Amino acid sequence: MNLFGLGSGIAALVIGLGTLSPMAVMGAFLAAERIQGCGDPTNTQNVWTANFAEVDVNGLTKKMLPYLWIIAVFGVVLSAVLYF
Repeated sequence: MNLFGLGSGIAALVIGLGTLSPMAVMGAFLAAERIQGCGDPTNTQNVWTANFAEVDVNGLTKKMLPYLWIIAVFGVVLSAVLYF
């Protein structure tokens, strides 16, 4: 559910089928992408932060994940209310 690679193809397919508006699809994909953008343990900023704080990057990800899920759910609900 990200906008890179196959995700952009899936978004184009959903929009092309006419099941959802382009704004609703974009809102849902961007909301779900927040999890990958901030919570991916291989992202450079997460590795640097974990090394600076002298903690395991996977532990950092586990601590961030519940908050990222809340943000993603809020984003999906908000885009559904605004664009569906």
